[in-house]
Amino acid sequence: MQDIYTIVNKAKSLALGKIRVGMPIKEVDMIVRGYVAEAGYGDFFRHGTGHGVGIAVHETPAINSTGEGLLEEGMVVTIEPGIYIPNLGGVRLEDMVLITTGSPRVLTRIRKDELHIKV
Repeated sequence: MQDIYTIVNKAKSLALGKIRVGMPIKEVDMIVRGYVAEAGYGDFFRHGTGHGVGIAVHETPAINSTGEGLLEEGMVVTIEPGIYIPNLGGVRLEDMVLITTGSPRVLTRIRKDELHIKV
């Protein structure tokens, strides 16, 4: 589970380091999905990378392999990769992000750089 946590956290960090105004939405998914696949867990990443946030919890844009459009300044989206292993468990880490003309602004305030597993 520690390895899975580390991979999911790194995939999220990679996306956060690369997303910019004007980036194709499906490219965000490709960054995350590609890293998870390279780490050997591609078959266990069975959902999209994120979605828009607004009045409803899940709004457009859908950040997945078929996502359409470009990231625009002022959008609020989630970046939430996850790996789920049958009969073992899973990890999903989510950040809410404001797309700005510079680097994206992470709105989430919880630390995700450590894992404390309690059994």
